Amino acid sequence: MRNAKILLLTMIPFLWGFIPTVFVESAWVNTLYFRYVHVWEIAFILFWGWVGSYCGRAGQKAYKSILIGNATWLLSLGLYVWQFQLLDGTQRSVGILSLLPQLFPFGVLSTVFKMMTLFTRNITQNSGFILCYLYMLGIFLIGFYFGRMPRARQGSPAGTWQA
Repeated sequence: MRNAKILLLTMIPFLWGFIPTVFVESAWVNTLYFRYVHVWEIAFILFWGWVGSYCGRAGQKAYKSILIGNATWLLSLGLYVWQFQLLDGTQRSVGILSLLPQLFPFGVLSTVFKMMTLFTRNITQNSGFILCYLYMLGIFLIGFYFGRMPRARQGSPAGTWQA
């Protein structure tokens, strides 16, 4: 049951990326989204770190928790590489197979592209999306690490007091 809950939590980035793309047609939502894109991304980063910490507290072996927590991430990355790296434009699937891998890292897209401008002005979509996936993996692993820490080491008052 817990693994099913983790898998459902790891599918939320698809919804997180789908919401702005659906409402981008509306002028007022478009304006609000681009005005508050950083709030949207910070909320996503906090959520994804929380998912990592939830997987860390799942009580399973570390490698199993990481694999289950990143199963959707790995599937989406595989679809992205297949659709946009291995196939040319004429062979790509039109529709859900090409849309899903782009929706998954949408929550960190703007942050990663802004970080990339610190190092280069030549930013491509392919390198940006691959870095988005790696950034999400890093956020997840940091959350996982903090989820695996004993409560006393996290600075929790409840973990340091003896009953």
